[in-house]
Amino acid sequence: CRFGSPNYASWRNSDYVRLSSLIKKQTKVHISENTLKRIFGKLKTAEQYTPQKATRDALAIYAGYRDWEELILVAKEQIENSIPLIIPPRRVKDREENVKNTRPARFILAAALLALATLAIFIYRHVQHDVTVMGSLYCKNPVGSSPHSAFFLVRNTEGKSSDLKNYWVDFKSWKRSKTQLRDTQFTYYYELPGVYFPVLGYKGKALDTARVVLNSDGWEVTAELEHDSLRVYPVAVHAPSFSNPPTVSSSAVYHAGVDTLKTFFLNYAWVKETGIQADNMEFSVDLKTSPNRPGVRCSQVNLVLYGERDKHYITLIKPQCSSWAHYKFSELEKDGERDDLRAFGHDLTAGRNVRVRIKNQMVFIFLENKQIFTTRYERPIGRLLGINIMFSGIGKISSPTWVSL
Repeated sequence: CRFGSPNYASWRNSDYVRLSSLIKKQTKVHISENTLKRIFGKLKTAEQYTPQKATRDALAIYAGYRDWEELILVAKEQIENSIPLIIPPRRVKDREENVKNTRPARFILAAALLALATLAIFIYRHVQHDVTVMGSLYCKNPVGSSPHSAFFLVRNTEGKSSDLKNYWVDFKSWKRSKTQLRDTQFTYYYELPGVYFPVLGYKGKALDTARVVLNSDGWEVTAELEHDSLRVYPVAVHAPSFSNPPTVSSSAVYHAGVDTLKTFFLNYAWVKETGIQADNMEFSVDLKTSPNRPGVRCSQVNLVLYGERDKHYITLIKPQCSSWAHYKFSELEKDGERDDLRAFGHDLTAGRNVRVRIKNQMVFIFLENKQIFTTRYERPIGRLLGINIMFSGIGKISSPTWVSL
């Protein structure tokens, strides 16, 4: 085992797999071998890599600290005083008392040293020159219905980094929503049913995330006009049953206040906690996209599955428009402007069945029972909290079902 070796460049894939397993056993948090490789620089990234807060907390806990913030506070003091970063002695003693002097036990202790090395490297890269940069984002009323005014607090902004002009929040809503902080408490007006993951950042780096859930009353349908970020247009429907979504006409959209001669989008949302795990599930639905009409040539449809920690998202669109295709499964995201997403180019104007099957982070997408795409992501997103289906123009959904796998 190379865990005790300072030459981590010589570690093999099996070493990272073993470390990932040991960390999960100790902390109940899965950190994939690829994530560990990114932290160590084994896998190169286009930008400076910063692990998510849950990953940082898990590494800190494994190393013997309560969480990442405690480690940062200790690291700040030790770096300023040129003291080596060490495992808290009490917690090392606890581990030694709980394991026998066997080969697996030595692996565990060696892995603790490796986790510390990982943290030390991360601190050197990201913290040593700006140890006072801190901040956490907290929403006081994270669950509501549409519309919803979410009240946020920013905590733990200390020292020189409390200069708010360097902090920003991206509220991750359908409209342009990134703004510079002016105060440590503020509100944001969310309008569409859905699950949102606002991000707090400092300069070019994300610091923390929160979650805001706008539950729906059965199926809710809302229209948006292209280039209009000031308002949305709720369409009057009554559809309390998930298996019987509403059918919406152009006339109903017009009476909601939308100029149907312009480009508009129609959102069908069902947002309620389901008890289904979004990483082990199957969702099936019949989709019929808009025929050609003013403002509609590509007949796109977007399907979003909301999880506790992130979302899955796909765009299906006519083949000639596949440069507008897009998909996102947890941390894995691709865009048709940069990537070859011709697999998502399909004409659904006559209506077709779409099925998304996810098993242990493996994704399979089927069109009329024919597999058109598969991929794998790393970070589980937790329980399924709802869905949103958005059409360019008028579209129709029918026979939606979801099941646990």
